[in-house]
Amino acid sequence: MSARQHEILDPSALSGLSVWPGSRTPGLGEIVITTKDLDAAQRQQYARALNRHYYACGCSEASVGILLGIVLALAAMAVGGIGLSSLGLFALPLAGLVLGKLFGLARAQARLKATIRDIQSVWTPDPAPEPALRLYD
Repeated sequence: MSARQHEILDPSALSGLSVWPGSRTPGLGEIVITTKDLDAAQRQQYARALNRHYYACGCSEASVGILLGIVLALAAMAVGGIGLSSLGLFALPLAGLVLGKLFGLARAQARLKATIRDIQSVWTPDPAPEPALRLYD
């Protein structure tokens, strides 16, 4: 079974892409650029960058955040003067997880928008062709 593909036929179709959970289109599939305005190497390079940034989940940043939260909780326990409750020891890693995830998504969104700007600066669609038949009153 082949994966779904979402074809981008015009550079203006890129503007609606977003990594944020509420605005991401579910089940979009692989983003593919299909145009004759760009050569095959450019289409592949841009599609690879779009897919990498669009489907970024922020998981690696979240794992760093939770690790920092655990280290902070352990350091607070070792110092002992801070008197964290068990709720506080749970809250620090959780806060690190959430902040890391949000940071990862924000970074992916910024990279996605930068990639879209790069593509739109290079890819200018051909103007609409002249109609083959003109009707005059």
